[in-house]
Amino acid sequence: MVTTVGLQYAKALFDLATEKKLEQTYYDNLVTINEVFNSDINVYKTFTHPSISINEKKMILTEVLENKVPDEFLHFIYVLIDNSRFNELNDIIDSYQYYLNELNQECDATIFTKYMLLDEEKENLIEKLQKHFNKKINAKVIVDENIIGGIVINIDGKIIDGSIVNQMLSLKNELKKGW
Repeated sequence: MVTTVGLQYAKALFDLATEKKLEQTYYDNLVTINEVFNSDINVYKTFTHPSISINEKKMILTEVLENKVPDEFLHFIYVLIDNSRFNELNDIIDSYQYYLNELNQECDATIFTKYMLLDEEKENLIEKLQKHFNKKINAKVIVDENIIGGIVINIDGKIIDGSIVNQMLSLKNELKKGW
C-alpha cells in the first residue's frame, strides 16, 4: 500500500538511485531485505525488539549487508532505523515500485474475473490496456467467485468496473431517471 511516509522515503531513495543509475538494483535490494525479515518471524522479532539498541541493529545490518549492497543504500536503511521507520519497509517498496514503473513507462494491473482468462483473452485485454494507458502493463489475473460476470480491473489505483453488477446498477439508475 502506498502511504505518504512510504512515498517520501521511496522518493528520496529513488532520487539517489537515479543519480547512481542503480534504480533496479536498489529495488532488488529492498525486496531482498524485506524477504529476509519476513521469511523468519524470529529474525523480524529480534530485529524490531525494543531492547536491541539502534547501534546494535546497525551493527547487525552492517555485518549482513556490507559489501553486498551499495554504501548509500546501507545508509538509507540506517536512516529508517534511526527514524523508527523500518516497519514501513513494505510501503516504501510499494512506493518505490511506483517510481520505478513511471521511469520504465509501466504500470501494474490486477484483473478480477469470475473465471480464469484464456491466454488469448488475457493478451488481447493487456494489449488494449497498453494502448489506452500508453504504457507497458504488468498484469496479474485473480479469479474472484463473487463476480457474477464481466471483469474488474485495478490499474495503478484506478478501477475499471466492467462487471455485470456494475452494468445492472447503471441500467437501474438510467431507468430511475425515466425517459
